[in-house]
Amino acid sequence: DAVWELLQSDAVVYVCGNAATMAPGVRAALAEVFRAKTATSEADAQARFAGLRAGGRYLEDIWGENAVV
Repeated sequence: DAVWELLQSDAVVYVCGNAATMAPGVRAALAEVFRAKTATSEADAQARFAGLRAGGRYLEDIWGENAVV
């Protein structure tokens, strides 16, 4: 409920972590929150997520295990 309220209040989500685990997990969790609160499809949830990203409200600083620094 708290995450949904923040998203409805134009919060910005910043994810920092592993590209293989952290980022996909956060994306899936946000999609689940959207689906639970709006009773819509996975496609609608993905479209909402794409809107957050396009609007600069979802940002990632992620890396892989074999990243070259």
